[in-house]
Amino acid sequence: MKLIPFPNELHYALYYEDIIKLVDKNISVLQQLKDNAKLVETLLKSLSEEQLQYKYAEEKWCIKDILQHIVDIERLLYFRGMNFVRQNKTPQQWIDENAFATSAEAYKKPLRKILAEYKTQRTASIAFYKNLSHKELKRCGIASNFDMSVSATLFIICGHELHHLQIIKERYLE
Repeated sequence: MKLIPFPNELHYALYYEDIIKLVDKNISVLQQLKDNAKLVETLLKSLSEEQLQYKYAEEKWCIKDILQHIVDIERLLYFRGMNFVRQNKTPQQWIDENAFATSAEAYKKPLRKILAEYKTQRTASIAFYKNLSHKELKRCGIASNFDMSVSATLFIICGHELHHLQIIKERYLE
């Protein structure tokens, strides 16, 4: 898969730095997205409904909520990337991830439906970013009042998912 350079640190908000650093510099980010999708599906299909509904603290999300959150944020970043690459100058607003999670009610949905949505979005993301030129990947827009490049949206998608996989392993499965 095509190697996409890490985004310039001036082209994303500083609070994304730790997430972007989770992406392996030695492997194509697109390949990592493909590999992560297989890992997520295998892991979540191996869990019982009780494990998928478990919350390690009352105010935290269950694993189904986390998966839906990953899908929602990927979709949001994909949309931002598309807007930036198409040179839409409209600033992209911040979203309240907790409001999204609450209204999604993922805990009520069968895992197979959330996974189907996840796989569909992932396929769309990979196809979109794979077709972009290096020039297009460098295009920028405004997201949550910060400059953000198209390539940053891609690396945040990947790092965000890796971040939540770490949380699942450390706080839900140990």
